[in-house]
Amino acid sequence: MSKKSIYTAAFILLAFSFPDLLFAQHQSQLFVASGGAFSDPNDFVEISVYDPLQQENGIVNSIFTQAVQDLISAGDYLYVTATDSVVKIDRNTNQKVASAGVSGANLLLQYQDKLLMTVQYPETSDFLRVFDSNTLELQQIVSSISGETAGMLVLNDQLYVAVPGAYGTTTGSLALLDPVDFELLQEINLGTGAKGIYNLFAFGEKVLSVNKSAYGETTGTLSIFDPQTQTVEHHSFNHAFGKAVFLDGNQLYLIVDNGLGLIDLTTMEMVAPQIIPDPGSANFIYFADIVYDSLYQQFYATTTDYFSFGQGTVYGKDGVQKGNFEAGISAEALAVVIREITSLAAMNQINVSVFPNPFTDQVNLELPATENLVNCKLFSLSGKLVFEHYSQGVSSEVLQLPELNPGLYLLSLVTESGKLVHKKIIRK
Repeated sequence: MSKKSIYTAAFILLAFSFPDLLFAQHQSQLFVASGGAFSDPNDFVEISVYDPLQQENGIVNSIFTQAVQDLISAGDYLYVTATDSVVKIDRNTNQKVASAGVSGANLLLQYQDKLLMTVQYPETSDFLRVFDSNTLELQQIVSSISGETAGMLVLNDQLYVAVPGAYGTTTGSLALLDPVDFELLQEINLGTGAKGIYNLFAFGEKVLSVNKSAYGETTGTLSIFDPQTQTVEHHSFNHAFGKAVFLDGNQLYLIVDNGLGLIDLTTMEMVAPQIIPDPGSANFIYFADIVYDSLYQQFYATTTDYFSFGQGTVYGKDGVQKGNFEAGISAEALAVVIREITSLAAMNQINVSVFPNPFTDQVNLELPATENLVNCKLFSLSGKLVFEHYSQGVSSEVLQLPELNPGLYLLSLVTESGKLVHKKIIRK
């Protein structure tokens, strides 16, 4: 068989093995929930949407209460906790389809056909509520957890709930429940090292908790709980911690000293305390929320003083500012939704010149003058991402590629207008 035939066969294999690389177009949307100005009783919660490709904002809906706690996406729906209620919104129509009143609404987790909600002040009991995710009918109240609750995680068929307790509590706990009947199996006091326990992540087979520092404290801790041995390790840092933003393998991004920092969980070292600097906490300006867009590898952050202004900013993964978006005052809940369009016709393919092909160490790209590049990815035959490059709105680009083994590769390009192009290229 000729070398060309081998490459062609390999490409066909790639198409069958990784059809999402060939026939799927992905687009990100950022949903923003703003609680309005705390001093204005008529400034209600507003949900908006931002398209990072078109750089356009739109209004989704309003909730006639103040302050938001959480915003998540599941399927075609958004779920929002707003002080005394939980609301379900259809992302396709922007219409509210269900709502339920609940005091002390906090964080959400959609699991199977259930919507789980943790509960905080002013409630003094019943700190976990279970709703039907379709109708938002309250199905169960878990009354056996000792105090106010925060983040949730399902790992190895167990539901873990962070229990920071009420303000002033000096320890943190983990509640373990059966995710089928929500029976409390045990509540484990993790000690003073877990004070302020808030966000939970799966870290291998263990549970990682990010513990928020109390106001005025200058240290923060991470805790790792091992379900097998029922033991916990605490790791202390000389920095104040806010909530977690994103876990990428062993790289944890979180609020550090009012900015965005990065911790390597393998070494438990602070890699960078201020990838994105403090926006001005000395003048009472804070990050209301930060989320990560894994498609475009960028952060969306909202800043506010909670009474006079709100602003949205786009940052690269390196912390470099890339743009802005509209955000209301107290935009404390953000959610990134990555949509997939699997129709080949919907991909709106365009003509792109890729040369030389075969290549050695670089590839030239030429697009129509009406199109600008956003992202370039190169995949191996196994589907592994071997190279990625973000473009700054140009119609031509020279890609300086790393040293690669000879063979066939798939080049995937995304333009500012949302079009997707795939090209097979050969390394000599």
